[in-house]
Amino acid sequence: MTPTVASQNFANLETFSRLLASSPRPALIWYGADGERVELSGKVTENWIAKSANLFVDELDATHGDSIRLAATQHWRSIVAALGALRAGCVIDPETDRPTFWLGFDIDERADQAEVAVIMDRAALATRYGHGTDDWPDDAIDYCAEIRSFGDLFDPIDAVPGSHGIGLATTDGQATTVTLSEWLEEVAAWCDRASGLGEETDGVVVVPSGEPLDLDMLARSCGIMAAGKAVVLVDPQAARNAESLSSISDDERAVSMD
Repeated sequence: MTPTVASQNFANLETFSRLLASSPRPALIWYGADGERVELSGKVTENWIAKSANLFVDELDATHGDSIRLAATQHWRSIVAALGALRAGCVIDPETDRPTFWLGFDIDERADQAEVAVIMDRAALATRYGHGTDDWPDDAIDYCAEIRSFGDLFDPIDAVPGSHGIGLATTDGQATTVTLSEWLEEVAAWCDRASGLGEETDGVVVVPSGEPLDLDMLARSCGIMAAGKAVVLVDPQAARNAESLSSISDDERAVSMD
């Protein structure tokens, strides 16, 4: 049986990362629009998160409290990049007009307002951005071209503390700060739910909406992975009909979980 971590043991992001790194089982599976399948084990997923954290800290000089706007939808690459930003101490802020960093696939007006736009390609195994760059903001970087040069171990001098605000949540029209400890409690709750799926289930199918990645989506993904299950992300075009999605679910022994 794959070990999981109880909620009180999620002391910080490094605890979660060590758990993920210890798992050889699939953690992230991506089905692209063309049906291409990419599988990342827990260890490989953590390597990509660490690479992303190193990019933010070593290349972009990220410090605790720097804001990041997530403009990317759910994708294996956006999940590891966003988690790397959190390990670097960034704060996910969908409201700020002038974020320190912007992370996305498609340039929008907010990318121009960020100090640095970090631009990714959706192609599953892209080694550089595969489209035109004429409209890129000054100082933008190509995530796919840069990321491989960074180390796959991240050893922060100061781990992000539990009291650190990592993002904003809006309830009844009011924006409140979510601390790392509060977010890790949500991760642990998803972990408990996913652990209850049983040994006959290997993963949870997620068809990304058109909405940008947020803290809730990240918590669900982390909780599922912490339970030793795979997050099976299926591009909406690959899940264009019930038969296609059912076939993927059967192949991956995966279920839906709201």
